[in-house]
Amino acid sequence: MGSDPVGFIAHYLPLFCTAFGFLVAFYCYSVKPAIPSFLATRFKSLYKFLLNKWYFDELYNYCIIVPLKKAGLFFWHRGDERTIDSWGPDGVALQVSNLSKRSSTLQTGYIYHYVYVMIVGIMLMLVYYFVLVGK
Repeated sequence: MGSDPVGFIAHYLPLFCTAFGFLVAFYCYSVKPAIPSFLATRFKSLYKFLLNKWYFDELYNYCIIVPLKKAGLFFWHRGDERTIDSWGPDGVALQVSNLSKRSSTLQTGYIYHYVYVMIVGIMLMLVYYFVLVGK
């Protein structure tokens, strides 16, 4: 350590404070157990402040957790539900369901309806081939 008094104090002050705190706590809780309850009633607001850990959890919750939770809910509803799900899996499934309902109305069960649709399809393919591809 040398002859530097500031270095000596900075080095040993935590040890002295710990030992002093241990002796005060031992005296208050073992020798005179009425002292803690007296101090708690005498300095009620300070006791409540220290008991609630300086209200650090409430401050942390208010300043950090609540805004992040609101942002997460916003991005969940707007980003995930309205955008990704509506255009992705849910949107595709809904379009397939709507298309199947509409196409099921075309199925009458009569053979001449199916033959008519096949002839129209073949004619459209021939027109496509000769007009657009044949150039």
